[in-house]
Amino acid sequence: MTHASNTVLNPKENVDAVEALTQRFIDGDVEAFTELYQKVRGILISHIRQIFRGAYEEDIFSEAMDAAWRKRHTYNQRKGKLVFWLTSIARKKAIDFLRRVDARERMLDRYKTALSSDPSNRIHHEDTGIRHLFQEEEGQRILEIMKRHLTEVQVQVMTLHWIARKSQRTISDEQNIPLGTVKDRLKSGLGNLIRHVQREPFYKDRS
Repeated sequence: MTHASNTVLNPKENVDAVEALTQRFIDGDVEAFTELYQKVRGILISHIRQIFRGAYEEDIFSEAMDAAWRKRHTYNQRKGKLVFWLTSIARKKAIDFLRRVDARERMLDRYKTALSSDPSNRIHHEDTGIRHLFQEEEGQRILEIMKRHLTEVQVQVMTLHWIARKSQRTISDEQNIPLGTVKDRLKSGLGNLIRHVQREPFYKDRS
């Protein structure tokens, strides 16, 4: 859902003005939602900034409001004012986003460690935990990036080594390629993967 206004309002906007829109919001009134979006923007972003400050504040706010719109029928007026419910959603979105940022940075650190840990180009998966990465939440996303951006032979050896858990020597024997070629494809593939992961948008709400 798109919104025309980007005006930053005072975070101390009158809560009563927000509450006056509650029933229309619950009933699915788009105009009420648009007005609500403008009125609570300053309030919610001020709470988001308590958790995360940066270029993605607006994205977090937008995702929070869109989530509230989808879940508006779950709001219970007896449990508190609408603005507090919206604030709770915004804070949760900010926390989730912060966790994704941290997870992405850890992932990149592991890849970089694997790429530079050995001057002879030997990649020690036991030490860097790369195999474990493919079992984590980001594993599927990593595979998608590999298939989009890496060469077929790079994807092949990386998949066999880190997912199928085959040794470099076994891959060399089974694929009838030199061991040095296997090592080179792992190293170059990992380097390419790091570069493309760094370019990927990493804020994507899954709820």
